[in-house]
Amino acid sequence: MRKAHLTGNQRQIRPYIITAINAIKVDHSNEIQIIFSLFPTPDSRLPTPDSRLPTP
Repeated sequence: MRKAHLTGNQRQIRPYIITAINAIKVDHSNEIQIIFSLFPTPDSRLPTPDSRLPTP
């Protein structure tokens, strides 16, 4: 049961990763925000390079 549950989680996670890759290809300016939104880390509280750039 545990192995089947893990496989289910992997099937759910994979689409999110593919979506993130596609989004990064389309808009590089959101690359950091997309990664942090999928994989929150303590570093996400630090200013990102994008946050220091003026908005177009």
